[in-house]
Amino acid sequence: MRVGLAIAGLTTFVVVVFMATLGPVPIDRDYRGAIVRLLAALHRNGIPKWVGYSAIEMSANAAMFAPLGFFAALLLVGRWRWVAFAGIPLLSAAIEVTQAVAHPQRVASFTDVVANTLGGWAGVILGAFCVAGVHWRDRRLRAQWEAQVFHRSAPARSGDRAAG
Repeated sequence: MRVGLAIAGLTTFVVVVFMATLGPVPIDRDYRGAIVRLLAALHRNGIPKWVGYSAIEMSANAAMFAPLGFFAALLLVGRWRWVAFAGIPLLSAAIEVTQAVAHPQRVASFTDVVANTLGGWAGVILGAFCVAGVHWRDRRLRAQWEAQVFHRSAPARSGDRAAG
């Protein structure tokens, strides 16, 4: 079940990331003015000035890659988890290079690679903790089950004698 869920989730989020990042125009092109107006209103009402457009964009990039890391961690367990840690920055860099080469309206950025990588790595760590928690729970439940099934006091047979 874990592998099927991981494959479905990873496939879904790879498609979402590719649709968001590899289109010919930035995904926020038509919303930038609205986002700037929203930020101005938030700043007037107490949100710190450092929470600006670039901070929101970085947070969105990290949030977009976190599920990729999470589902990769579910799929790549144990000694294979390093593939997720290495693959996330490579995927992000490949996306940015593709944007720079193939889509002149897009802006390729090293900052995006960093944000994507940090979000993806956070997802890998969360996924690894989930896998470890499930394994711990399963070992505990199996031990309880084995204790009930195999360590019950068996009824005395007629040939058995109590020491006395």
